Amino acid sequence: MKKIVVLFLALAMLFSLAACAQTGDNTPSNDPTTAPQSGDNNPTEGTDPTEGTDPTKATDPTEGTNPTGEHTHSYTSTVTKEAACMTEGIMTYTCSCSDSYTEAIEVKGHFYSDWEIIVPALIDRDGEQKKTCTVCSHTKTSKNSDNAMSNSFYDAGMPYLLGMNYGALLEYASFTFPEYTDKPVAITTIFAALSERFTITEDDQNSMKEYGEHRFGYDATTGNITLHDYGISGMGSAELVGYVHNSGNEYSTYYAYCPFADVIVYYEVKLVYNRSNNKPNKYLSFEMVDSLPDNMMTE
Repeated sequence: MKKIVVLFLALAMLFSLAACAQTGDNTPSNDPTTAPQSGDNNPTEGTDPTEGTDPTKATDPTEGTNPTGEHTHSYTSTVTKEAACMTEGIMTYTCSCSDSYTEAIEVKGHFYSDWEIIVPALIDRDGEQKKTCTVCSHTKTSKNSDNAMSNSFYDAGMPYLLGMNYGALLEYASFTFPEYTDKPVAITTIFAALSERFTITEDDQNSMKEYGEHRFGYDATTGNITLHDYGISGMGSAELVGYVHNSGNEYSTYYAYCPFADVIVYYEVKLVYNRSNNKPNKYLSFEMVDSLPDNMMTE
């Protein structure tokens, strides 16, 4: 009987020890070396910023999203109003999401042509010039004083008057009045045109008729003459170099006349100034001078 009791007690103690051991396995341990480690806390797993993403897409603003998934604006520009010479234009920027904004386009400013003389300057008045914008045709005007002396006095036919005596007026007429050249014209018409610029005497008329017979085919029967411009190059050159105001409308103009190469002589040409009245100047005299006056005005 004692043996049975001892065996029973031994079995009871064995079961008791087994139960204590199982209870200890379910108790959290404070030992860091034995405490279980969670896979979620492993810094080498699941925290790589490059894993699962394309780094080029994350920074491309045209993709429309950023790494957080938010929309990123990507704008295209369109000129909705062209800039004009003096008016700003409008540039509109629009995103695919319909968001938009505008910016001003700077004015272009006028693109002007070169100055164009409207009214030539004269010694007694300013001229006027204008330039025009090639884009919008806006015009700008201003006063001008360029070439006042030449516009007032210069005569391109002067070499005929300084280099010839007999027949000079008909040669001058053939150069100055193209509307009367290369066709039969009454010689009295030529006399009338010349009379606006010169004092024509009866002797002058007879001399021109005589010269015109062999030079321009003047016909005494019909009274017609056919002028031809044979060219002025053989007459030398005459350069207007200055003028002096004498009194009223009377002026002395001065020309440097070069009949041949390296030969220069000066002439004083007195005249009545009429060009400010839209009429030709009327010549009074032509005289060779040794020198130019000290009070001479130049261009």
